Amino acid sequence: MKKLHILILLCFCLVGHAQNQDLINAYNLVTNTLDRYEFEPETENWNSGYDSKSIKLTYNYPNLIISFYLELPKGRIRDNDISGTYKLICPLSTAFVVEEDKYGNGKYAKLFFRNSNGIEQVYNGKSTLIEEYYFLSTRLTIIKLCDELNTLKEHILTSQYKGALGISSSTSSPKGKSSNSSKQTPQSIFSPTEYKYKYYNESGFAIKEVYKLEKDTLFIDAFKRQNHTEELELISAYTYFQNAETQNPYRINVINIVVYRIDAPAEQTLAEYKRSLIANRFLFNNKTWNGLQGLEYYFKQDMGDVMLNTIAFYGYKGNRFYLIQIGAVVLPEAKYKALLNAIKIL
Repeated sequence: MKKLHILILLCFCLVGHAQNQDLINAYNLVTNTLDRYEFEPETENWNSGYDSKSIKLTYNYPNLIISFYLELPKGRIRDNDISGTYKLICPLSTAFVVEEDKYGNGKYAKLFFRNSNGIEQVYNGKSTLIEEYYFLSTRLTIIKLCDELNTLKEHILTSQYKGALGISSSTSSPKGKSSNSSKQTPQSIFSPTEYKYKYYNESGFAIKEVYKLEKDTLFIDAFKRQNHTEELELISAYTYFQNAETQNPYRINVINIVVYRIDAPAEQTLAEYKRSLIANRFLFNNKTWNGLQGLEYYFKQDMGDVMLNTIAFYGYKGNRFYLIQIGAVVLPEAKYKALLNAIKIL
């Protein structure tokens, strides 16, 4: 069984649903930052004299919406006055980019909202499509807001959330509390029910089609080169590099699902696996999931530019063992929960 543990650890190196409260917490972080700190919306020059009022963020599927009001101080007059109400309707594909303000001597920065397909800018009720818009503040404040917006967007994408945030509706309110009129439970709101399951009957599981698994030929070939006893059989190995087309390491998730047949006492096999985790200084805890008895554990992989946070479940049903693992730079726990919620053991 020692060779089995070495092989599984090799798999580690080869290398979405946020819960209701996780998404609400991410949203509240953004709204609190907008409330607490000063931000200057884009105008024709850095020191335009306009005051910005009530910068608010809401979400109404499928757009993030920034609304605010610009006004001149009382008694001040400008040609081509741009005072009024503004709204930026940003698709989730919008990128948030921090750039240092060239006039700020390193103290100030701009947060750009950019989308080559267009951001709808609504000014006093009239709409225009623009490719970018920015907000100005101190460098640290801009970095903070950018990180929080990216985290919020990642939660929305991972959970496949199609409701509203900060808007009085049947799904949520500005403080993230469900309306009394809502008939949806958190589970029904945050589960991507639009996806059908794809069945892997020989492997004994089904997974929602949003996870486009492919055979992990590299791992399968490595397994075949090893000498194994008859009590160990590799049934299947799958992998999926989610969001790989983005070429953004903060968006890419590395998923592995491996299924074994082990004709040895399951409790003994799991105990040996625990000892292997302890020897490699991995944090773990006992876990029962989907009818499987097993372990859940955590470790980090050094991928050069980033550290890949990795969470895995290893458990058994009868003589069949399942390894389900995901690696992600951001929101690994939410993505891990999403992955487990998308799988059925047959």
